[in-house]
Amino acid sequence: MSGAVTSALRTRAAGWASEVLPARGPGRTLYWASLVNAVGTGMYLVSSAIYFVRCLGLSETKVGLGLTVGSLIGLVSGVPAGHLADRFGARRVYVVSLLGEALTMCLFTLAGSFWTFVAATTGAAVAASASSAARGPIIQFVSEQNAAQLKSHLRSVSNAGFFVGGAAAGVVLGTDRQVYYLLLILGNAASFALCAALMYGIPKIPATLSKSSGKSWTSLRDLHYLRIVAINSVLSLQYPVLPIVLPLWVVTHTDVPRWTVATMIPLNTVLVVLLQMRAARRVTGLRSGGRLLTHGGVVMSASFVLMATVPMVASRLQIAVLLLAVVINALGEIFWVTGSYELSFGLAPAESLGQYLGLHSMGGGLGRAVSSALVSYLCLSLGFTGWLAFSGLILLAALSAPFAVNRAISARAETLPKVLA
Repeated sequence: MSGAVTSALRTRAAGWASEVLPARGPGRTLYWASLVNAVGTGMYLVSSAIYFVRCLGLSETKVGLGLTVGSLIGLVSGVPAGHLADRFGARRVYVVSLLGEALTMCLFTLAGSFWTFVAATTGAAVAASASSAARGPIIQFVSEQNAAQLKSHLRSVSNAGFFVGGAAAGVVLGTDRQVYYLLLILGNAASFALCAALMYGIPKIPATLSKSSGKSWTSLRDLHYLRIVAINSVLSLQYPVLPIVLPLWVVTHTDVPRWTVATMIPLNTVLVVLLQMRAARRVTGLRSGGRLLTHGGVVMSASFVLMATVPMVASRLQIAVLLLAVVINALGEIFWVTGSYELSFGLAPAESLGQYLGLHSMGGGLGRAVSSALVSYLCLSLGFTGWLAFSGLILLAALSAPFAVNRAISARAETLPKVLA
């Protein structure tokens, strides 16, 4: 009997592993590298602001200014970095950018002035932008034309890594000792270095673009792709809702207990880890990816209306309505991101994939850069009316996607193999 139970458990575990993990090979190597990277990033995101103020002695204003300067410079470096990945090979550029991120993390431990801090934040932002642009062609190369599904695997495990890294940093924050903050920053540097080392388990990726090809900046002239980027930028405005806007809305406008705020991001993380891959299976090509992106935007728009109504319902129902809105928002985000993956990869020419994905990443970064101020003003300063306006903006972007996708597919009908899917 015990043998039968053991066999059943092994079969079940194997089935779970086949669903959660990519197939053995380079894709699984990239999966583990993404986990390592995400754990380090989770530690950094939770602890860095406090480290900059408490350990480096910078004011909150200078920290915000330095991070903004670095982010803006990093934002515009995505397309050039992607072009380098096309010209010199994505793995090479990715490894260099990861080592650059490790180096800038070490520089944070030596930052003794504001300008050293600005130099470190700028270097970190540029390296992060470059690694994001170079990572896309690697995913395409190792996924054997199923990049959206592998990207969903990586997003799922990255969310788990962020959670683990953030939890570890939370323990350190409880001690409030400077040496531990320092170790968290160095731990993030080590995660980048380890991720770079793991990349040598992936075959060398050849350059796809020659110097004489004459296609240096085609992405910036591709109006069909730029439409997709613009739509994705608008949908990216939703990112500060869960960590910033909704908690403040709950605390200032509802009777919901404050401890409920602490459950929202973990709930989102769990849903992404559990459901991201299931959503990816619904994507079989560009048309299905476009439909999923539209559905995601519509669902997110509905979740914002529901968030706006939380103060209007009876106190005993507010927690239920709030958590329902968070769940609906997570589902919309999963649908949108999965569809966006397919479009960003599938509509980009193979020889300029890095450059196009750099542009797509830059567009999303631009949306996130303006999102905190814009969404905070709409939803917190204008209240219910602002929530409705924000929901309408997201809905408008989502409903414009089918036109943009169909035009892009029509323009590429002779070169894209999956236009009918």
